[in-house]
Amino acid sequence: MSRIIRFLVVSIALLVMSAPAFAYVDFMMGVRLDVLSGGNDLAANYWDDSQWVFQWPGELPNYADMAVFTFYPESSATGFSFNKAEETFGNYFVSVDQGSNIDYGGGYTAEYNNFTLGYGYAFETWNLGLIYNRQGGSVKSGDTELSESYNYFGVGGDFDLNEDTELDASFIYRGAAGKGDGFDAVDGGSEMGFGLRMAWAWRENLTLRPVFTFGTMSDMDGTKDNEDKGTEFGLGVGFAYNINDTNTIIFGADYQYLKMEVGTGDEKMTTTYNAVPNLSLAVEQEFFDWLTFRAGASKYMVSVTEEQG
Repeated sequence: MSRIIRFLVVSIALLVMSAPAFAYVDFMMGVRLDVLSGGNDLAANYWDDSQWVFQWPGELPNYADMAVFTFYPESSATGFSFNKAEETFGNYFVSVDQGSNIDYGGGYTAEYNNFTLGYGYAFETWNLGLIYNRQGGSVKSGDTELSESYNYFGVGGDFDLNEDTELDASFIYRGAAGKGDGFDAVDGGSEMGFGLRMAWAWRENLTLRPVFTFGTMSDMDGTKDNEDKGTEFGLGVGFAYNINDTNTIIFGADYQYLKMEVGTGDEKMTTTYNAVPNLSLAVEQEFFDWLTFRAGASKYMVSVTEEQG
C-alpha cells in the first residue's frame, strides 16, 4: 500500500454532530473532501484520498509526515495535529483542539477541549489503525452549568484483497458522562457503529466505491428524564472515471436513514428521516503538479415523519 499521500491543506472543516447539550466535534476531514462531496459525509467516501481516520482508522498508516493547524471562526476553535510515519515502528498521530463561545440559542454558550492519540501499522497486505479521543466541555446559561466528557475508541483495518480491490472495515465506540449544577439529573450515554467500504478498479479508467455504515446511540443528551435513542445507516456507491491523466469526474448515489426516539411514554416523539436518492457529482482538473481545480455538489431528497407517543 502506498504510504505517501499528496496532502493539500488549505484549512480544516470541523464537523459538528448534533447533541442537545454539548457538541462532539469530528475532525480531521480536509476541505477538499467537503467541497467535492457537497457536504455529504457518506459521499466523501467516493474519492481516492478519503482518509478520514476518525471514521476509518485503518487508513492511518497511509498518512505521510504532516503537521496541520486548524481554525474554525464560529466557535473560535484552534487546534494542531501531527503525524509521524515510521517505516519500522508505524505511524504516530497526536492532535489537540479547543474552542469556546459556541451559541446553541437561548443564551447557551459552551467551551470544549479535544485530545487525540492514534497509532497505525502497515503489514504486508493490510493496515491496522487505532484511535483514542477524549473531549471535555461545559455549557452555561445564567447560574446553570452542565459539563460533559466523551471518550472515543476506534479500530480499523485496510485490506488489499487483490491487485484491483481494497477493503476498509471499522468499528467505533463513543461513551459520554456528565454532571450538572442546577440540573435535576444528569447521566451519560453511548454510541457505536461500524462501516465497510471498497475500492474496486472495475475497468482501466473506472473505479467503483461502494460504502455501508451503521450506527446506534442511546441517551446522548445527558439527562435521565429525557431518554433518547437512535439508529442510522447509509448505503451508497460512487463511480470515479479518469478521463485522462489530469481530468477526473465522480458520480455517486446513496440512501441514508435515521430514526430518533426522544422521551418516554405518552411524551415520546419518534422522528424518521429517509433521504433517497442523494446524488453527488464532482470534477477535478489538474493544471500543474501544484495546482488542481475541484468542484462538487450534492442533491438531497429527504422525507420526514413524526409520531407522538
